[in-house]
Amino acid sequence: PKPLVKSARIAPVADRSFASYEGSWNHLTGPPLAPDAAVFPDRALFDVLLEWPIANGKEDFAIHSRLARLGGRVVTGLRYIPPHAPPLTFGFAGDPGLFALSPRWYQSLSRFAPLGLLEILSGGEYLLFLLCLALRLRRFSQLLPAAAAFSVGMAATLVAASFGFAPEGLWFPVAFETVIAASLVYLALENIWPSSCVLLWPLFGFGLAHGFGLALSLRPVLQFGGTHGLASVLSFTLGAAIGAFAVIALSNRMLHLIFRAGVPERVGTIFLSGIVAHTGWHRMLDRAKWLGTFSWPWPQLNISSFAMSPLLGLAGLALGLAAVYYFVKRDPVTK
Repeated sequence: PKPLVKSARIAPVADRSFASYEGSWNHLTGPPLAPDAAVFPDRALFDVLLEWPIANGKEDFAIHSRLARLGGRVVTGLRYIPPHAPPLTFGFAGDPGLFALSPRWYQSLSRFAPLGLLEILSGGEYLLFLLCLALRLRRFSQLLPAAAAFSVGMAATLVAASFGFAPEGLWFPVAFETVIAASLVYLALENIWPSSCVLLWPLFGFGLAHGFGLALSLRPVLQFGGTHGLASVLSFTLGAAIGAFAVIALSNRMLHLIFRAGVPERVGTIFLSGIVAHTGWHRMLDRAKWLGTFSWPWPQLNISSFAMSPLLGLAGLALGLAAVYYFVKRDPVTK
């Protein structure tokens, strides 16, 4: 049912009643502001006490905040205080839709799996990367281990970065976005100039970089997973993996129809890979130039840096082995 408005109060902008539950309750149920108080129209707070009827307080509560329509940009801070549990704090911009205030594990799974799927489908660089992968690996027996290596690398950094085990510098997003653009160039060159090299290690390394990119989108909404943070991240990863498999399967089907219609497979592969290489090359150079504008202070020795050192080292090792294997031990394959 619609809530009942129990009271409404005008307060000066310096009022700090909402710093605690008791203070806000006393403010809303106490006497109103004095009639002779000086309050500027554009520097005031409007506080409202709403009441909903509930049975016994043991229900599962959810909210759909439609406050975003009140302004061009609305930022909401929500603090949920359950009866016998620690309080939960939410902060979001705009309208996040309906979400549970204290979700069960299956509610977290059902919310984050579609988010991971949509993140893959809406990312242009992810789609180009998967298209290049479909051009290179046309058979399912080749695709399955390659997709598994990429998904494992993506899941590792996605879990680590989502829980704060990643550098906090402004340079870091630009760094892994540069690596993501480099992955497009690498796969495109593999398609244009094919070799017999195994792609498992390069795909694992690029999966680590793509995982950081996905974590950047996951962090703001991870709060809606409640106490099931790990389940939410794994569900998001599963959705992203399903989306990647779907894109590759659809790309394979479309490529099969194009090549079957009369387009030579080799010509079509070089043409499409050339477009991807051109896009990835320019994005890589732009981001590398931007990366060069940052200052590089000495890293701080804390738990996060020690935890991320093995992961970043593994990523660098994987990419280094890929570069050596690609440029030194190439065995060109003719078709």
